[in-house]
This record gives sequence, structure tokens and C-alpha cells, in this order.
Amino acid sequence: MTRWQTEAVVLGADARGESDRLVQLFTPSAGRLWTLAKGALKSRKRFAGLFDGPQVIEVGLMSWTRTSRALIEHADLVAGFPAFRQKPERLCRAYALVELARALVPEESPAPGLYVLLRRGLFRLQAEPDRDRWLLAYAFRMLAAAGHQPELSACVCCRKGASREAVFLPEEGGVVCAGCAGGRHGLPVSADTSRTLAAVIGASEKGLGRLGFTANAVRQGRELLEHFIAHQLADPSRSLGVLRELEGWRAPSVGARAGHRGQG
Repeated sequence: MTRWQTEAVVLGADARGESDRLVQLFTPSAGRLWTLAKGALKSRKRFAGLFDGPQVIEVGLMSWTRTSRALIEHADLVAGFPAFRQKPERLCRAYALVELARALVPEESPAPGLYVLLRRGLFRLQAEPDRDRWLLAYAFRMLAAAGHQPELSACVCCRKGASREAVFLPEEGGVVCAGCAGGRHGLPVSADTSRTLAAVIGASEKGLGRLGFTANAVRQGRELLEHFIAHQLADPSRSLGVLRELEGWRAPSVGARAGHRGQG
């Protein structure tokens, strides 16, 4: 039998039978884990909503063998992020980062760098919950940390700097200029958007707060992120789709032809 204590981000929870809950946690040292909270559905006082929505908790775990599912013995709230529950759009931004962590981190595979990025992203969103800049910044930083960084600063084919006629082609792994695209359809990406997204991926944590987003960079960045996740991870982001619908945005269109000017 092994007991240990760790901080964790709650990634989700499902009912198991009439009284228990399966809780998916992301921990700094053990990665993504499915754990069991016995009696969580019967006794609301014992865990008091600790597994509902994106939260940071301190949890005590116990497992009988190395291969058995860990049991949650006790848990305490570290950060509940109350701002997320005030508007559905805010909750969608937070869940978009949580969904990305679930897709990027294999079960029981340590990913401390991704844990730090997810945690920081949630705290940034709590402080400014209506700002897409933090969703975009940490989503692209998480993708890059997991080896899925799109090329945004130059054409992936000829390496020329980003141009006003560039399009994003996920099958190429990034931005492609009009000459190299050869008429292929993609998402329009302005030079401003390319520079901004490339900067947030490479910026230090301290320097991240000094970077600004134009309205065009936010809109194109959201479209690019949703399209890239669906292609690269073969699993569309439900939260980004719901956020788009809540805000009345159209689905990302790949009908733009390289050589035609994009937005901005």
C-alpha cells in the first residue's frame, strides 16, 4: 500500500455507481490520473464540490498496488476560480485549456512543464476572465511544450517572413505564403497575427503580460487554434466550439484562397 499527497488540477469527474465518482486529475509528478472518490455522491460534505469544474486542489491518495486505481482519501481546495462560474463564456475559456491538457498528456505520464502552464493559464484567466489573450497565450504555449508548435513567424516552405496574403495550412504545420500555397485554401492569417502568436509562444512568463493583441489577432488566433487542434490532435475542442456559438462567431472557414487578403 502506498500513500502520497500532491497538488492537482481537476480535469473532470464522472459518476461510478450510486455513490462514487471517478475523478480525472492532472498532477505535477504523475501526470494525468483517473482516481476514485468513494462516497462522493452520497456525502456532499466530505468533498464539497471539489471535483466540479476546473479547480486546483491538494489531494491525499492511496493505492494498494502499482497498477490499482488510486483512491482519494482527502482533498482540500487550493483555488476554486469563482469567476469562471459567473458567465458561460468564461467557463468555456477555462475548459478549453483543460481539454487541451487531457488531449496532450498521456495517462500516468509525468508532464511537469505542461502542468505549470495549465495552472498559470487558469490563474491568468481567473484574474482577467473575459480576455481571450490568456486563452490563446497558454493554449499555444501548451501545444509548443508538447511538441505541436505551429510555424507562425515565416512560411514553412520558403522561410520568407509572414506576409499579408499568407494562409494557415495545418497539414503543412503552419503559415504558408501565397506563392508556396499554390492556390490551396486555408485560414487567412495576417502578419500581425503571425507575429503576435509567435511572440507569445517564445516570450518569458514575465514578458508575456507586456504583449498586446489586436482585435484581429484575437479573432484569427481563435480560429487558427480551433482549426489546428482539430487537425493536429484529431479531436475538436468542444469548449472552443461552444464559446464560438455563444459569441455568435461563424465556424472557422478554410475557404480563403492564398493570394487574397485576409482580415486586418
